[in-house]
Amino acid sequence: MRQLNPVIATEGQTDFTIPGGYTPGALLVTINGVIIPPTDCTATNGATITLVAGVREGDELGVIAFGA
Repeated sequence: MRQLNPVIATEGQTDFTIPGGYTPGALLVTINGVIIPPTDCTATNGATITLVAGVREGDELGVIAFGA
């Protein structure tokens, strides 16, 4: 398991590039420390996460990636 450095969002941001990538289906995404349901984002290509709705300026997106 590895926790990636949080990303501070800009107003309305929906796309986030994940440094070092991730394994699709093996991650948790948080906004301001709260885990969001998988239906609130798309994380299938191993490189980016796309949120269904944009976030507010200064919101913190976090990712916990699980591995073998």
